[in-house]
Amino acid sequence: MDYTAFLPRPTTTPRYGNRSLHPPLIYHLPLSRSFVLILTYAVSGLAKLIVTQYFSHLGELNCPPVPSYFWGHLQLLHDAENTNLYMKWMEQLGPIFTYRGFIGGHRLVTMDTRAISHILSQPHEYPKPSFVRDTLSSMAGEQGLLVVEGEAHKRQRKILNPSFTASQVRELTPIFYDKASKLRDIWLDHIDSARTASKPKRHRPETSANRKLPPPLRSSACCSEPRRPSHKTLLSPATPTLPLTPPPRPDSPMFRLRQRFNTADSPSEGSTFALAQPHPPSRVDVLNWLGRATLDVIGLAGFGYTFDALVDDQNDLATAFAEVFSAARKFRFVTVLQAWFPILHYFHAKRNSIDRSLRTMHQIGTELIRNAHERLAHSGEAPTDFDFRERFEKSRLDSDGTLKGRDLLSLLIKSNIATADKERMSQNEILSQISTFMAAGHETTSSALTWTLYALSQHPACQSRLRAEISMLGTPTPTPETLNGLRYLDMVVRESLRLYSPVSQTMRVALKDDVVPVAVPYQDAKGKTRENIMIKKGDIISIPIQAMNKIKNVFGEDAENFILDLWSTRYRPERWERPPDPNAMPTLYSSILTFLYGGRACIGYRFALLEMKAFLFVLLRSISFENCPDIVIEKRLNVVTRPLVKSEPERGNQMPLLLSRVPQLVSAKTSPQQTVPTPSSLSDSD
Repeated sequence: MDYTAFLPRPTTTPRYGNRSLHPPLIYHLPLSRSFVLILTYAVSGLAKLIVTQYFSHLGELNCPPVPSYFWGHLQLLHDAENTNLYMKWMEQLGPIFTYRGFIGGHRLVTMDTRAISHILSQPHEYPKPSFVRDTLSSMAGEQGLLVVEGEAHKRQRKILNPSFTASQVRELTPIFYDKASKLRDIWLDHIDSARTASKPKRHRPETSANRKLPPPLRSSACCSEPRRPSHKTLLSPATPTLPLTPPPRPDSPMFRLRQRFNTADSPSEGSTFALAQPHPPSRVDVLNWLGRATLDVIGLAGFGYTFDALVDDQNDLATAFAEVFSAARKFRFVTVLQAWFPILHYFHAKRNSIDRSLRTMHQIGTELIRNAHERLAHSGEAPTDFDFRERFEKSRLDSDGTLKGRDLLSLLIKSNIATADKERMSQNEILSQISTFMAAGHETTSSALTWTLYALSQHPACQSRLRAEISMLGTPTPTPETLNGLRYLDMVVRESLRLYSPVSQTMRVALKDDVVPVAVPYQDAKGKTRENIMIKKGDIISIPIQAMNKIKNVFGEDAENFILDLWSTRYRPERWERPPDPNAMPTLYSSILTFLYGGRACIGYRFALLEMKAFLFVLLRSISFENCPDIVIEKRLNVVTRPLVKSEPERGNQMPLLLSRVPQLVSAKTSPQQTVPTPSSLSDSD
């Protein structure tokens, strides 16, 4: 059998999924005909929107004051994650209300748990709106799992499910540890470089020959580096006078640790323990590096392919994803128009860079498929004719009848040689799946890890307690069962995913009229009490994932309120010592909506959780994370929530943190390399 038949066919016009990467045909039409075509398309779209709004019942619900009839609340929503807009609206209007979109279109917002469960459990009746699918398809192909709906989605998910079972994910743990260790070593090298650069030079008597003018005034070291073209400028030493961490509280683990082992204050007979002097911190854009590391993880775990993003400063794939997922710094009206009139995407200011990024992903996806087929052919596993196919399929089964090679690419190839049409993926589907999991499989996890490190840098007590727990283990690579058994690590991951959901909201559109039940009766705009929501075909529903993760009646009174005391802010992993009632909000994981719920819940949530825990375990054992002083981090959304330095918007998305080596406890009776393990009794609850 000729396996080249399963490779994407060469075309004269480069394509990504079903999307041509060349300008549309309209560019080649006469100007008058192009104008008529655009006008007709626009009028039809506006007419459909107006008709849908006329018959909708959503206008009968509460709505906040509208700042603009043409743009509605869209400009306010652009900064919703920084202003806590949904929670403010909920306090004013209740859990069910509407906001206005383009030219006054009503959009339902529900924060009622029963209503959300009803909508998400019926993915065929409530798919993603077309403008959301257009945005996703521009990043991961038009036929990927994130984009397709209905029977196509059900078929693809059935084929891909075996790649993400608990047993399969556990087998990938060594890859997680390997890439986390490489990232740790890179960061430690730069920390050591910063230490060397900050050493004071030997003093020489000043003379007229060596006298220099004082240097010009400059800003703090954590805010003064040039834009990052490579790893050499991604990390730079901070000034030696920067404080490392706030002084430990008397009831903190670090304070008791120093009291117990620091012989400068209380020397003990027969032994001398002392805290090694810490290295000066070095500024690191952790978002960039974590994106590289998780991209290497998905390459090996999903496709058996080494991207080498961690060691290649000019990695094409990493650069492509950085361009595709770069979030806008401010609200752009053209973005709204592009949602309703997709043809305007071709007039995007970054159209050339986006097309270049999509071509890169397309070329790498094609190479992955070709390499996989070549490996099968050279190993003798690939069938060479139709009659051998049955024997080939049997050779891929274990003794118990289960399928060998459950990695993503193996299953994609298996689906492409399946005899049954209903199980077969097309060539474009395979390319879209590869791009989908390259994007979703690394971008969401790197975002979650970035925000977790940011939270720990803001809360040194939580970071110290977590480090004390993971330092108790005598192995640098614990088993998945041991890793999942670390209680405080699990609580930190849950709290981080609760407060920093990589995807902050999701949208659905009703394909038919429906009556949505609610958990608690509510009042409409006229003060009438209602016990359900009347939905008409075409109504758009917005589900604010991040806001749902802050509901007080599920997560407690401090779930979303800011508290001025540094040591008791809303980031409190200890809340998970008493998890919320699982029936309070039906979700896929831990009563939080981060991984959604129902038929379109995140297929790779086990993969993401274990990867996050492995990276945190490796990094926090050796590195301490601190926030840069005088820097304000804001959230910016482009499918995934990414950080932005408020005072440095021109540098794009970044998360600068100050990194330093963890001070080691060294004993005079042992070698300098040996460290004293942190006692298990040290915890904030002591």
